[in-house]
Amino acid sequence: MNPKPIAVQLYSVREAAAGDLIGVLEQIAAIGYAGVEPAGLHG
Repeated sequence: MNPKPIAVQLYSVREAAAGDLIGVLEQIAAIGYAGVEPAGLHG
């Protein structure tokens, strides 16, 4: 049985991501998260 991948909500890192989205995504991947859930796309 394969475990389900764990993702992180981008809302929780929104302040850091506002300054360096690519860097934040690289750090998220480096600590083991398999995906992200977008946040703040409503305008």
